[in-house]
Amino acid sequence: MGIRMAVGASRRGVTALVLRETAKVTVLGILIGLPVAFGLARAARALLYGMRADDIRVFLLVAVVLLAVGLGAGLAPARRAARLEPIAALRTE
Repeated sequence: MGIRMAVGASRRGVTALVLRETAKVTVLGILIGLPVAFGLARAARALLYGMRADDIRVFLLVAVVLLAVGLGAGLAPARRAARLEPIAALRTE
């Protein structure tokens, strides 16, 4: 981050970079986790009383909540990275 800021990256650009990377990891986790969760829900169908195990709306709602939580968790490090002084960051790298 220090090198990017030293060569002229804006604070907004650094924040966007960190949030973009956070979103990539979060979406990858959701894409891997949804089919696994769907399969496990179908296997646990006998344990659920009065509920459908394959309700797509629930899976989509959980995916949206996980994405929001992931981006929220990445916001603090993104802001901290944007506040770095380029010279101080370069000294530590």
